[in-house]
Amino acid sequence: MEHAVGVVNLSRFIGEAKLLPTAYVVCCTLGASITKGFEREDGSREVLSPEDLSRCFGITNALIAASIAAASRVYTSQPGYESVKEVLCASCYKMVQERDGQVRREIWGRHPEIFDIEVPGWTFN
Repeated sequence: MEHAVGVVNLSRFIGEAKLLPTAYVVCCTLGASITKGFEREDGSREVLSPEDLSRCFGITNALIAASIAAASRVYTSQPGYESVKEVLCASCYKMVQERDGQVRREIWGRHPEIFDIEVPGWTFN
């Protein structure tokens, strides 16, 4: 997973911003090891630029907040339903799954905004 650092750097080098959101998400899962990058075959180290490192540290909380908001939207009861904690019938379960997918796609579509980057042509529905 530490190779996501290399994907961020490659994306910057070739000017392909569409790679950044996914690479940033993976980088955010690296914890403190993100500062170490990874060792290349030749023994040199590939690390994030200070700007990208700062961005990853800054957006982790934004991703957590978006995930919590998404879970809240998915599992909030709808009119006609007393609680999602009830035993769900098949159609209710399908509705929750569809809402979960919709909310996840909405969050994915907001990744450039969350990461504060420009990604020309970024759409995700």
